[in-house]
Amino acid sequence: MICALACTKTSNYNAPAKQNPGNGYTEYLIPKNQHDARGSNLAFIKKKQMRFEALFDSSCIYSTLDAANQKDINKLYGFSDCGTHHHQNSARVGWVWNGSAIELHAYCYAAGVRSSKLMGTIRPGEPAVITISVQPQHYVFEWNGNKTLMERHCGGDQIDGYQLYPYFGGDELAPHDIRVLVKNLE
Repeated sequence: MICALACTKTSNYNAPAKQNPGNGYTEYLIPKNQHDARGSNLAFIKKKQMRFEALFDSSCIYSTLDAANQKDINKLYGFSDCGTHHHQNSARVGWVWNGSAIELHAYCYAAGVRSSKLMGTIRPGEPAVITISVQPQHYVFEWNGNKTLMERHCGGDQIDGYQLYPYFGGDELAPHDIRVLVKNLE
C-alpha cells in the first residue's frame, strides 16, 4: 500500500541531491516554481528515531504572493508512519519564514488529522540538531533542549514508513530556488 501511494507521485526532479556539499551535509534544492526537492527518493524507515542537523541559508527567506500563505508550513524532514501514506500518519519538522526568523514546527498527521506546534525560531545560518522519536502514542520532537509531544495514531516503538524530504508549501510554489542542508546523525 505504501509504495502504491508513494510511487504514484510524478516528479521530473529525479536529479540527485548534492551529496556532501561540506561537513557531511546533503543539499536539497527546491527549484523555483516547484514544491518538491530534488533527490527525494523513496526510502523505507524501520528504526526508533530520526536524528539530523539542518541548516537554512538566505535562500529560505521568502515572501508569498498571497500574504495569507506566508504562514503556510513548509516541510523539512521526517517520515510517514504506521505503514500508511504520510497524509494519514507522519511526523516531520516544518518551517516558516516569519519576516525576521525561521520558525520550526512539529508537524504531524495522526489518523488523517493534521496538527502542528511551534518549537521555536532560528536565524538563517544557525544549525539545528533535531531528533524525532516514537513512543506508542506520541511523537517526541527534541530541539534546543526542549521536547514537544505530538499525538501518534499507532503503537509500537519503531517507525514504520518512508522518508519525507524538503517540500515548499502549502498552496504556493517556491518563489525562487530554495536550498536546505541536512546531515543525518544516526
